Amino acid sequence: MFSEYLHKLNDLQNAAKAAKKGKWLDDDTQEQHVRNVVWTLENRRHLLETSRREPIDAVVEYVRDGSTLRVLLLPSFTYVTVMITGIRVRQLMIDSAFGEFVFISGFRRLYATVRC
Repeated sequence: MFSEYLHKLNDLQNAAKAAKKGKWLDDDTQEQHVRNVVWTLENRRHLLETSRREPIDAVVEYVRDGSTLRVLLLPSFTYVTVMITGIRVRQLMIDSAFGEFVFISGFRRLYATVRC
């Protein structure tokens, strides 16, 4: 069983080498596949004006609590913190008893594609 798994991984690695994908990509085309991530947004008003108040595709990267999310805006790869109003969420003290609960509830929202 384990040798079949390693054999399959080896076949996939050889296929990636032949197709020049991943770390076997040519050096001259690597720069085209690197995304420039904007970690801090200097002009928030400009973001609102360019979106014309239309929904923006985003991926939820981190859930701080029920009303605060860290999202990655697509296709500009800009990280923003979204604070949702009008949601009533109990404030939990994170200790060993609530750690698993917070992890499970946050995990359900992580990496979900949303429109904000």
